[in-house]
Amino acid sequence: MRKMLNGTEELVSYIFTVLEEKYNIKIDDVPGKLLRSIVSELRELGPRTDIVERYVTQILVPDLNRKYFDNMRKYGKLFGWGQIERQVHFLLSRQLSQLGYTTYLKPIVYSTPVDLVIEQGGKYLPIILCLGKTHMRIATYKWNKLKNMGVVSYLVEVDRRCWRESKLLNIVDVEDLEDHFDRYSRYRIEMRANQYEQCLYEIWRKYVDRGYLALRNHIEGSTVYDLFLIGFSKIGVKKIRKVAPTQLNMVSRTIRKIVRALKMGSIDKVIILTPFTMFDKIVSEMRKHAPYWLSTEISVRPF
Repeated sequence: MRKMLNGTEELVSYIFTVLEEKYNIKIDDVPGKLLRSIVSELRELGPRTDIVERYVTQILVPDLNRKYFDNMRKYGKLFGWGQIERQVHFLLSRQLSQLGYTTYLKPIVYSTPVDLVIEQGGKYLPIILCLGKTHMRIATYKWNKLKNMGVVSYLVEVDRRCWRESKLLNIVDVEDLEDHFDRYSRYRIEMRANQYEQCLYEIWRKYVDRGYLALRNHIEGSTVYDLFLIGFSKIGVKKIRKVAPTQLNMVSRTIRKIVRALKMGSIDKVIILTPFTMFDKIVSEMRKHAPYWLSTEISVRPF
């Protein structure tokens, strides 16, 4: 049935309804620049539901698929062992959460930094990752330090020769872990959580589960992104730490770099992670330097 769509809001809403219901493409998959050009074209063609559906099927979806494969060809070669080392605690956390464990990433347990702590039924167990022989000494040192404090942690070795995704989906031996958890987990443990890593992991998992490629500490457009996600869009996640009032010009410089990259099209969207104490300052700087039409491409999340 043909129906006229009144106003930009209704038009955009219908475009995303068609994309999600027919092609499982979400609202944040479509770059803002592309969406603005689509809306202006559809206004000229006539914003009827049948025209929108035909346009989405014949033009928009093929364009998005082409963009996805172009991005994968360009950035896929950057994903190697170095990236696995930076993301293996995310991969392990995903596997363990599927087994019913609650995971805490990069916490400090009794003054010792560990890769993960898992919890189930009010009992906790620290996990230490060992990425090849070069990391064995550090991992053993952490394990012994916690053992001296009465905490037996679980050591997971990740072999460089087995880094392919098929292996990394099952990093730990489930039966061995469950046995270790039953014997050595504790009801009480002194732990300081890492809110930043938890927030980063939530973003990582949301996009990786949808087929995005993730790169840690990637440089794009003269800015280092803590997490760079490649799929239909290129999304950068950048942490802006708490700084002294005299250092606010550094924050301003970072925002200006991000805005420049968005204008040039080297990146499609940016998520800024910042402590609660910096949230108002970041939003203020963003409004100062980012034009209105870019405001939807930058989001600020406190942790």
